Amino acid sequence: TIAAGETQFIHTGLAIEIPAGYAGLVYARSGLACKRGLAPANKVGVIDADYRGEIMVALHNHSNVDQTIESGERIAQLVITPYITGCFHTVDELSDTVRGEGGFGSTGRHFYSIPLTKRDHTIHIGIYALGISVIFINL
Repeated sequence: TIAAGETQFIHTGLAIEIPAGYAGLVYARSGLACKRGLAPANKVGVIDADYRGEIMVALHNHSNVDQTIESGERIAQLVITPYITGCFHTVDELSDTVRGEGGFGSTGRHFYSIPLTKRDHTIHIGIYALGISVIFINL
């Protein structure tokens, strides 16, 4: 049982060998997160290729009631994905960009309109770093 507002490590009993150049990403199950408020505490867990221990999921209870996890219940999903290893260099200055040093919220103000009308609606699309927001505005 995971108390409301608490986090517990849930043992899966599983160990895997991920190939070099790949990582395992542990994501929430949408139904469990939306219906019961249970999701990985760190939002996305990362399993490195050289890890050989048991996979555990740090599950956080975002709800206001205690939640019980049953044996065999699906609590997360694992995606195996390749990754790129960067090559870093120390430099005295960085190249200029349109964004520059614009930080939090600086990209959320820019909208791009698609000239498409249907039933007196124009679709405006805001493009963000992690997704696309679609807003319908009545003309």
